[in-house]
Amino acid sequence: ASGGGNMENPTAQALRSGAEHNYQFARVGMAVRRLTPRECERLQGFPDDHTLIPWRGKSPQDCPDGPRYKALGNSMAVPCMAWIGKRIAAQHEGKVRYLSVCSGIEAASVAWEPLGWEPAAFAEVEKFPSAVLAHHWPQVPNLGDMTRHESWNLGAIDLLVGGTPCQSFSVAGLRKGLHDPRGGLMLTFLEIAQRQRPRWIVWENVPGVLSSHGGRDFGSFLGALGELGYGWAYRVLDAQWVRTQRHPRAV
Repeated sequence: ASGGGNMENPTAQALRSGAEHNYQFARVGMAVRRLTPRECERLQGFPDDHTLIPWRGKSPQDCPDGPRYKALGNSMAVPCMAWIGKRIAAQHEGKVRYLSVCSGIEAASVAWEPLGWEPAAFAEVEKFPSAVLAHHWPQVPNLGDMTRHESWNLGAIDLLVGGTPCQSFSVAGLRKGLHDPRGGLMLTFLEIAQRQRPRWIVWENVPGVLSSHGGRDFGSFLGALGELGYGWAYRVLDAQWVRTQRHPRAV
């Protein structure tokens, strides 16, 4: 419509035109359903049935959906990690040996295996994600609690990667930031970086970390990286098409 009149949406226009010409329309029933775990795996970029594992004495075919949904919803997105990995690979000669903390179901390893990179160790405490790690990477040790990193003996690593808990930074939460023990794991991540001294660091979280406590929480993270001698860059990657939860992630 012109001249500021009401715009008629295309569907309504088609129905009105059809009624004027006595067209017959088929009415198709519709229903809202939950995505299956396999569909969630595909949205996140994982191989089919990545989380379909033996669990609590049951066969993979009897693995319940609940822990699969939770693990996938908390995961990084594989395409985002692949995007980052390719850019690091362009500047790093040879194979990368990396340490993954807050590993989850290892989007990083799925993304970086085609690059020939080698995980030195994982660090994950949740039982179901730990079972996924043991199922797919039985040769890689899971060191468990990242706060006990002083006892780790890993040798030299090239890269440290992790997505520490986001709840205290998320705009959907109470936003306690570093005053929440979960948010404080960001500082533990920095302690591991100081101890291991990798060439590369990849830290992932929600965009809410940029505004937590007026940006001071994220500022403290960047400041600490600077004190450790690292340069840094950050970017929000819009992963709405590759995550089961529609949230972009800050890297």
